[in-house]
Formats: sequence, structure tokens, C-alpha cells
Amino acid sequence: MNFLVTLRYLVFAVFIVCNAILASVAVWNASLVSPRGRDTRIDTYLVVIGALGLALTFAIIFVELVRRNAFTSRIWFETLWTAIFFLLDLAGAATLTAVGPDDMCTPSKHGKALPPGSCVSSRVLIGFTWLCTLILLIYLVLLLLLTIINRNNDQVPRIWECTIYNFPPLTAPRSNAPALPFSKDKMTEVVTPPPQRPNTVPSALYSMRSIGLGSQYQIEHFRPPPHSSGPAIPAAIPVASPADYLHRAPSNAGTVQAAVALYPQFLSSAYVSQPPPAHMQPTRPVNRSPPPLGDWPRADAPLRIKRKAPPTMGAGAGQTDTAARPLGPRTRSGTSGHSAASTRLDLAPHAQRSRGE
Repeated sequence: MNFLVTLRYLVFAVFIVCNAILASVAVWNASLVSPRGRDTRIDTYLVVIGALGLALTFAIIFVELVRRNAFTSRIWFETLWTAIFFLLDLAGAATLTAVGPDDMCTPSKHGKALPPGSCVSSRVLIGFTWLCTLILLIYLVLLLLLTIINRNNDQVPRIWECTIYNFPPLTAPRSNAPALPFSKDKMTEVVTPPPQRPNTVPSALYSMRSIGLGSQYQIEHFRPPPHSSGPAIPAAIPVASPADYLHRAPSNAGTVQAAVALYPQFLSSAYVSQPPPAHMQPTRPVNRSPPPLGDWPRADAPLRIKRKAPPTMGAGAGQTDTAARPLGPRTRSGTSGHSAASTRLDLAPHAQRSRGE
């Protein structure tokens, strides 16, 4: 809230209290004194001032509640009613100070007794009249001072028409822009020269003079050399070490050892003879078992390769299954002696073949 608005509400509160006390005490003071003993026009004056002050204050509050920026909140109206009531209260306070104590606190020369409370009421009137006058004086001086200070303010071009609520604050916000070191009146306009098209192709004489050469010299401009790729570098041929010869040809081991002896000592120690790989080592013969009888499996029996029988052409599924299945043991025709002789003849070649192996 603005400082001036807060001060105005405070002045309204004190002004209402003072005017109410002045009006009530002035009526009480006028009733204590008989009309013949003292002039009561000063009490009537204070009652009228108090009533007018109360009526004006409540009227301003009511109008501003109905309308925000009414004419009662403008600076000129605020200054006017404050100055008028300041003068009225000043006149009443001066009159009471000059006349009141002598009439109400000093006994009369005719020996009449003063009514009780007359001196107290007179002193109350004098005190509150001066208090109201002093408050109005402070408020009026502060209002005029702020108005004079802000009379050249750009935010409020017509300061007297401004309302109390829109009055500029005491501390105006400072702008972030730095102040200019010189006034705006002394600023001179800088005339920019018209743009000119530059000469894209300078003359040869100008280019020679710029580097300190005469007209008899000719400048050869730089030209980048053509890009040419160099000859391809042949790949390195791997050189076999003497150890490879040992693995490849075991029979030449003596020759390689003699060749290694020709190398210096620190190189010949690096060539350590390594055993030949596993695929170069000779396989040990497998001990053959004695010839078995019949079809007994041997230790060095060759692997049998399972081959699928080719499908028969022109035969049905039922015929194929019937041909593949054995029909049981067959009996040879002839006598039993002929069968035993043929069995011995069949076993004899098999035994000779096993012994030969």
C-alpha cells in the first residue's frame, strides 16, 4: 500500500475522534454556564466545527467505497478540505486559549461560585482543539511537499488531478539502465556515409604498390600442385625362422643347427629347438590281438560304414517289407557229412588268413 494512503487513513481516524470529543464537550461546557454569566458563542462554534468534520469524513469514506477514483480522492480536493479545517480549528483553539481559562477557571469578582467541572471541560476543549489543529497542519504540509516534489514527474503529468491511490511512492524504482554521461540536448547526430560497392578486381598497379614493387615486376600467383599419389609400398615378405625348418623337415636338423651356429650368441640362444607338432609325430603300432574265432570283434577292426540300400523300383510297399524281413534259418539240402566237410573247408581259409595277418 502507498505511504500517503496509509497516512490518510490514520488522519481520518484521529480527526473523527477529535471532532467527536470537541462536539460533545462543547455541548457539556455550554450547559454548565448560565447564559447571563458567560458568552456561549465559542461553544456553539466548536460544536458546528465538530459536526461538519464528522459529516465530511464519513461522506468521503462512503463515496470512495462506492466509486474507486472519485473526485474526493484527488490531490486538489484533499488539500482543500485539509486547509479549510486547519484554519477553522486554529481559530477555535486560539479563542479558547485566550478566553476560556479566565472565564471558567478564575472566580468572578462578584463573588459567584463556579459550577463544578467547568474548568475541566474548558481545558479538554483547548487540548483537543490544538491536537486536531496540529495533526491537520502536519498532514497538509506533507501533502504539499510531496506534490511540489512530483510536479515534474513524467509518470504523473497532472499532479493535482492525480488520486491518492495513484500517487507516486516516495522511493521511485531505479532503472537498470546506466545514466548517460551527457545530456540529450548535447548529443550530435552522426551522419553515416552512403555505402559504396567495393572494387572486387583491383588493378595490377595498386596490388604491386601495396607490396612495394614497381610496374616492371610481374607477380606469379600461387597455384596448388596437382594431387598425385605416391608409389605403392610392397608388402613385407615374411622370413621363416630356423625353427620352422626343424618342424617341417626333421631330417635337416643337423643342417639347421649348423646354420644357427653361424648367428651371434645372443641370437642363437633365441632359436630353441621345439618338438615337432602332433600331426608330424609318428604313431605307435597297436598291438594286435590273437585271431578270434568266428565274427568276434577285434581291437583294430575297421569301422563299418552304414550305407542305405537303394530303393527298389517297381515294388510295392508290402513286397519291400516282406523281402527285407528274414524268413528264418535255411537248411541246406544234402547229407550231414557233406555239411560238416563244407564247414571245415570254410574255416580253413579263414584261419590261414588270420595267421598271415
